[in-house]
Amino acid sequence: MSRIAPTYVEAVTAVEAVVEALVKELTQEPDAPTLGTMLEWVRERIVAGEDPKVRSPRTTQQYVAVLETWCGLEPSDERSHPYRTTITRTLMEDLTPGALNDELRRIAAEDGGSALRHVRAMWRKATGRALDLRLLDTDPAAGLQLPAATPRGKRVYSNGSNRRVDNALTANEEANLRRALATDERAKAQGVADLLLLSLETGARMSELAGIRWEDVGEESVVLTGQAVRIPKQGLTWLEGLKTGPDSREVPLTQTARTVFHRRRDVKPEDPEMPGYWLVFTSPRGGMPDPDNLASDVRETLDRAGLPWATVHTLRRTVENRLMSGGADPRLIERVMGHTSRTALRAYWDRNLDPADALAALESGKTHS
Repeated sequence: MSRIAPTYVEAVTAVEAVVEALVKELTQEPDAPTLGTMLEWVRERIVAGEDPKVRSPRTTQQYVAVLETWCGLEPSDERSHPYRTTITRTLMEDLTPGALNDELRRIAAEDGGSALRHVRAMWRKATGRALDLRLLDTDPAAGLQLPAATPRGKRVYSNGSNRRVDNALTANEEANLRRALATDERAKAQGVADLLLLSLETGARMSELAGIRWEDVGEESVVLTGQAVRIPKQGLTWLEGLKTGPDSREVPLTQTARTVFHRRRDVKPEDPEMPGYWLVFTSPRGGMPDPDNLASDVRETLDRAGLPWATVHTLRRTVENRLMSGGADPRLIERVMGHTSRTALRAYWDRNLDPADALAALESGKTHS
């Protein structure tokens, strides 16, 4: 005959466990440190510009968005997101690698796969703070393995287009885009046609293109030294330094790139008092370009060109593929694209790798109209 009720000992044990949990909850200090309180410290430090590893406004915005979208912190504005979590209530002393791994899997299942690396980084900052305060003996966020990402091609952009598995243009698509840019009068008037064409020639990011100063443009190369960004409560500004890699990088100019710069000089504001006089790309009124407006104009231009799935990042990948297929040294590719760390880049300089050596690869594989 099977037993359908707990024994006396089992019942007593269960009751004791419940009582212990209630006592712990009732006697817990109201300000007991949780993962949430540590993450709040992380957010405050990032926003205040006190985190030495978060240098640019764009990275600041990205990390704050991750904290408020996927890490469980209350948004600082009216923005909301359907993802909800209770892990922020976990006491630091009770936080385990297993709980964090489970949370990563939940985030991935909620289409947050692209944010997993940043979520883990925010946790490491939080647990690092807890270690400093001696709230933890070991770091539960150390060594976490990210869940397998959703295969590329499953992502859908806001315009309903699926992201391509190989997020780069084919030779025919690149040729069609170049022809479209040559005849798109609206894009040419906005300066977006030249910006996209220069992206196809240099592999630079949009913020880097918008931040090119005339003083950094030479006949043979351009030195990318900063970005045009919008800082909350401060407005548009030019920020020294690039998104990743070294603080600046030199990119050789193809014949097409030189033509673009010569064309931009022809539309340069005549008044040196204009806010954007010193920049290659300006707003329609001659001021500093607004990255948000540029992004919108770029999206519409690529849509008109029949590439609703493409972005400036797609063009960047196209240039990288061209360098690879052209046989450029992998270390040189990293230098031109700006992928390397400062330490690695210095090592490449010591080996006398010249960005001009990438020129042949940049010129190769292009189909011009």
